[in-house]
Amino acid sequence: MRKKSQEVDDTLFLGVITGITLALLLWAGIVIHDTQKDVKEIKTTVDTMHKTLTKLARFQIDTDISAESE
Repeated sequence: MRKKSQEVDDTLFLGVITGITLALLLWAGIVIHDTQKDVKEIKTTVDTMHKTLTKLARFQIDTDISAESE
């Protein structure tokens, strides 16, 4: 009887450990996916900001040069 109880306890323990491991792997996958998505969005935003600021800087330089020549 003792041996049967030990087998059930071992099976239960392995099942719990397996469940926890799968849950952690799923959570890690979701976190990594969300992080990658956020990085892509940030890259798009930074590229847009860079283009806008470059245009503004060129415009500012153009207006400063024309103002000095007069």
